[in-house]
Amino acid sequence: MPILTERDQTAVRKEFERITGPVKLVVFSQELAAADLCRQNEQLVREVAALSDQITVETLNLAIDRERAESYGIDQVPAIVVEGPATTASASTASRSATNSAT
Repeated sequence: MPILTERDQTAVRKEFERITGPVKLVVFSQELAAADLCRQNEQLVREVAALSDQITVETLNLAIDRERAESYGIDQVPAIVVEGPATTASASTASRSATNSAT
């Protein structure tokens, strides 16, 4: 069952028109820690990425990809790193930002 409604998808597509170049969402996940939360987070990221051909997703395991996680300042899951050009969207103020998911 999808997380995003049709209305949500329409709103997100409209916001994505502001993307000025390729964006990569790096998802840190782990089955042993917060498994349900991580699965929901991964599903949401895949749904969002499917709304734009400019967005790609890379899913990493916090325990296995510890060096990458540390380079982004990630120490818990679920977490998403947004890599790409800065946009005028209020949530994106730098070309690279790391955000721990709170959902």
